[in-house]
Amino acid sequence: MVFFHSPDMRFFVLPVGKDTSSGNTQVHGVHAFDIRKSGNGNSKLLWTFNTRGVVVNAAISSDCTAAAVEVPLQLKNGDLTGKHMLIIIR
Repeated sequence: MVFFHSPDMRFFVLPVGKDTSSGNTQVHGVHAFDIRKSGNGNSKLLWTFNTRGVVVNAAISSDCTAAAVEVPLQLKNGDLTGKHMLIIIR
């Protein structure tokens, strides 16, 4: 698992692309967390941004602006889903 911290170490983003063959793209995207919030991992979740393709890289700033790189995914049936895209999330 790879995640990326903001410069002040308060926020981190987790790029997700779990199911790369079946076509279930509901899990693909970026999840942002606030380390300073109390509780477990779920209570620290700030937001989720879903994508159709796989997120291969991400970054987050100290003001919680995130950038992510999505790439297309070829499914078992040959279809392509997602795009080559730079995504900015504010």
